[in-house]
Formats: sequence, structure tokens, C-alpha cells
Amino acid sequence: MKSRRIQIFEHQYLRLGPDGLSESELLALQRFAGGAKYYRLIHRGVQFTQFVGVLQVGPLTIEILPKAGNESNKEIWQGVLLDMLRESRLLKIQIEADAGQNLHRRSLLDVFLVAFLGEVETLLREGLTKKYRTVEANQPALRGHLLFARHLRHNTLHPERFFVRYPHYDTRHRLHQLLHQALGCVLLLSHSAELQMLTRRLLAHFPEQIPTAVSEETFRRVQFDRKTERYRRAISLARLLLLNYRPDLRAGAHPVLALLFDMNRVWEQFLYQRLRKSVLASTYEIRSQASTEFWLNRHLRPDLFLKRRDTEIHPLPNLILDAKWKRLPSPQPSEADLRQMFAYQHHFEAARSVLIFPQSDAPMVGIRGSFQRRQDGYTFDCQTCFLPILAGGRLNPDVLKGLLDQLEPA
Repeated sequence: MKSRRIQIFEHQYLRLGPDGLSESELLALQRFAGGAKYYRLIHRGVQFTQFVGVLQVGPLTIEILPKAGNESNKEIWQGVLLDMLRESRLLKIQIEADAGQNLHRRSLLDVFLVAFLGEVETLLREGLTKKYRTVEANQPALRGHLLFARHLRHNTLHPERFFVRYPHYDTRHRLHQLLHQALGCVLLLSHSAELQMLTRRLLAHFPEQIPTAVSEETFRRVQFDRKTERYRRAISLARLLLLNYRPDLRAGAHPVLALLFDMNRVWEQFLYQRLRKSVLASTYEIRSQASTEFWLNRHLRPDLFLKRRDTEIHPLPNLILDAKWKRLPSPQPSEADLRQMFAYQHHFEAARSVLIFPQSDAPMVGIRGSFQRRQDGYTFDCQTCFLPILAGGRLNPDVLKGLLDQLEPA
């Protein structure tokens, strides 16, 4: 079946039709158990949520792109998404210069797959790491520990053999199992003849592995050391592929792959990484998702908590920053957002909080106000800040400038 690609922005609709979904593709999306948070089912179609990235249904690749204004050039937003994912460290990926300049020729999925195949190719070129593993086998020679009970059970009529347990040093271990299975996954996902050829070549040079069941717990147990640290990026990409691929074994059904990221989380982590490199880092300890208990086992977790290193200057020395990836028609935030900021400031001893939004096309100036509550003569201030995402058709390198101008440490 011929492959095709659809690019669409977050929160938009995709319906049945010649330029949209086929009956079998819509059925696959309806059956996809993990789809509830990625899209909502509507009449004869789906409406996407705040998740962005790649959703592949059989031969159809759907690219869901972020958008923070009226700029509708999908190539620009595809590049912005990749840059933000890389900077936020939610996707450990390196893009070659040629690929970065010609993104419109590749789908986002192909960019991910090329990155993964490149990491595996590098590992093969540098030489795969060997590890010790325990082998239990019936051998013609005695080595290691004799498993006496099993030896008697298997070798009563074969005194020339020994059932033993011994350590073996080779390339058959968990890291290579995961990479080998991810390479097999690429063969099923990619519709590019070039990538198929590269994958088959890598599999031909990769040592054979025993397939294993893969879950989130499998990757949590992966340990890296001095010899295997170079595997980290390849394993990160393999995790994305293996945990998000859902084959459908019913006849004629389409498998589904969802490499999707919550844009609110991407925006938050992007700002966090930028702030850690900013001038504020010398005055504040910058934390992401700091937590404090406020009622029984319920916790408050502001996106970004800036704890002042010198706390003697002010009795309420800290700052709260909350990243909101949504477009506001006016600088006025919602009451729910303001109540959230008030609670954060009260529990984190912060005299000031900032709601950070992406800039829309019409420049908006943030507004600042004080909550009516007073504490020891100090006010709780809250303000909005709008940061321009785009500059010259790409991710703005000075996106934090407006925020830093307002938060420059005294």
C-alpha cells in the first residue's frame, strides 16, 4: 500500500475523506487503546489535543505540529518542534546539517528513525561492548559449576557430558537485545527504501539476540557505566520506538505508532533548560516540578521554582514561573490560572509569580497585579509574560529576553 503523509496543527480535526482518513485508518485510531489522551473521537474523524509529534497508522504518517500564531508554514513549525524537543532534552537526538536544512523532504518519523539508525551505526563502527552473562547448558567439557541434580536428570546415559553453569563474555546482553528489537521495529515502520536498506545492512552486522518482552520496567532497569554510557542516546530512541509501537494482529488491521509529546511539558522543559543557562542561575537555584504537600497526600508542583540563594534579602525571596502553551485573546489570564499562582506563592514563599505564554502574532504586553492578601506588609504580585517563539522563520534564539528583562536579579 502506498505511503502518504499528512501534516496538521495541534487541536485541529482530521476526518474521513480523500485528503484525510480512510475507513480502515479511522478504525485503527478508534481501536488504539492509548489514543484517548492524544485525540478525541468525533463524528467520522478525530480532533487532536495538545500532544505533538508523529502518529503512524499503517501506511499513513500524521505529523502533529505546534502553533503559537497565525504563521501557517508547516516546515517552519516542524523545525521549531525538533529544536524545542532537542533543547528540552525530551528527545536525545542529533540532526545532521543536511537533514536540518531539508526537513521538508523527510517526515518527522524519518528524522527520528535516521537519528536512531545513525546511533546504532556509530556503535557498530566503534565496536560493540561485551558483558558477562550466566549460561546454563549441557556441555561436552566440565567448566564452571556442575549443576548436579540437572546433570543426573539429563546425562544418566551420557557420562561424556556435563550440565554446568558458567560465565560467558560476549555481546549478547540487554542493551543489544533492545537495540536489535528496535531495528526490527524500524523495518516494520519505515516506508523509505533507503532506510529499509540501511536497517537491513545494520541487522546483518548486528549479533543475533534472543527476543525479550519489553516494558517501561525493562528500561528502568537499564544501567549505564563507563563502558556503556555511549549507548544512552541510542537506548533512549529505542525506548520511544518499542514502547509506543502497537501492532494489531487482526487480519487487515493497521499497526499504530505514537511518538507524541505533551506540548505543555515541552514548553516547560524548554524554558527550564534555557533558564539554567541564563544570568538568573547565579542568583537562583532553578528547579523543575518542585513539590510540596498541601493537603493529606496531595501536592503542589509549579512548573518552575526559582529559590533565591541569598534568602536574607527578602522574607519572601522566591519566584514561581508557570509555563502555559496556549494562546490568549488578551493579556488577561483565567481565574483558574490566577488561583493556581496564589496557591503556589503561599506555599513556596514567593512574593512574585509569572505566567509565561507563547507570543501570538499581535504583540501583547504582559500585565501585572497584586493579590489582595497581604503578609507582614508584603504583597503577592502576579504577572503575565508573552515570549516570541519565532524570529526570521526559525526558533527565536532570544526567546527569553523579555522575561529576563523583567526578572533581572537585584
